Amino acid sequence: MPTCPKCGVRLVEGEYRDMGLWYVCRECGERFEHPHLDMTCRKCDKQFTIETAIVREISKYALNPSREQEIRQNVTSLESIYKLLTALDFSVEMPASVMGEKSGIQHKFSLLARKKFGDRESIIAIDHAVGDVEVGSPPLILYIYKISEVKVDLPIFVAIPKLSETAKRIAQGYDLLVIEGIPKEKERLAVLNDEIQKRLDERIRMQAAEIAHQWIFRKGKRVDVWRDVTGRFVGKKRKNAYGSKIDLEKLPLLERTAEPKPKRPTLIERIKKAIKKETDNDRNE
Repeated sequence: MPTCPKCGVRLVEGEYRDMGLWYVCRECGERFEHPHLDMTCRKCDKQFTIETAIVREISKYALNPSREQEIRQNVTSLESIYKLLTALDFSVEMPASVMGEKSGIQHKFSLLARKKFGDRESIIAIDHAVGDVEVGSPPLILYIYKISEVKVDLPIFVAIPKLSETAKRIAQGYDLLVIEGIPKEKERLAVLNDEIQKRLDERIRMQAAEIAHQWIFRKGKRVDVWRDVTGRFVGKKRKNAYGSKIDLEKLPLLERTAEPKPKRPTLIERIKKAIKKETDNDRNE
């Protein structure tokens, strides 16, 4: 049962009536039912009444605090890095998915860039993570697992606003290029451009050095062979994938020429030599 908002007495149907809404002037205390509203346009400062105005309902939205981290992660733009790699003639895909070589799982990256260098294709894989104060180790460890499944020449991890000290030490152990924040200034983009080209050049040289040309003597004839970093012989098909012998010679200190080893005597020759040595000793005695 309704009650009087002033004295609290219960109200019986038929003993009261609804007076509607009343307004009270704060200056003079006068009561009135319909206030006079003056409206002002924010663009031209023109004044008009509410009767001549077009009234529209505008909804108000608020961000769900529990989804704030996810939203910030999804709306972060890597546009400046995209434009930089495009200017370096990379074919850029953003976002991108790549099949893992061992697990067969589809790994998602924030950005994947490809570019041909001779017969080889260099791949840059970028992931980014957003934190309130800093980005911790879990997203970095996940990224390291993904690049272990995919052939990547230059791994780049973007941390917004920055990477924690523990995560930095982990990144250094895997030789990752870490970017803190989104580089938008020309100076930072120029530094990033130089660092990307420097690391790619080093990677190309290392890949070329994985196959070393040597000369060995086989059955009295000198033959050309190629070995990988483990010392195992590789065939011409794999050798050609890293460039020809002439291409390798263009790179300093990459071609390791082996000196021909002396021919090892056979078992019969060693026995004859031992018998001869023993006979000579008997004669001297």
